[in-house]
Amino acid sequence: MAKKKFKLSTSTAAIIAILVIVFIIFFSTSGQTAQFISAKGPSSQTLKPVSCVDTDNGKNVNVAGNCTDRTKTYSDSCAVKPEKSGVAEYFCNNNACTWEFIECTGGKTCQGGKCVLIIQPSNISP
Repeated sequence: MAKKKFKLSTSTAAIIAILVIVFIIFFSTSGQTAQFISAKGPSSQTLKPVSCVDTDNGKNVNVAGNCTDRTKTYSDSCAVKPEKSGVAEYFCNNNACTWEFIECTGGKTCQGGKCVLIIQPSNISP
């Protein structure tokens, strides 16, 4: 019995090679693994996507910041409660932006989304 030789055309072999390369690239990068070098040697850590970022690093009324989560960006802003000046301070909580009213204290008032010290002009005449 004669054996039949299986021949691939050049274009078929090229398509198979491209599919194998795409398959390898896709599955080798899907874990988003980063390499870190430490005193103990290289190690790997899987990176999680960031879902919330606060530019003033939390509840900081002295800096006007922005909080961005998966849906929107929120900016710290001035808020007034009866006879109280303060900041509607946005911060990350459970990977989502939330806010809290924080009163400006110590002679400060809210301007531009942060607490600032108000200096009264003196009544000294020259």
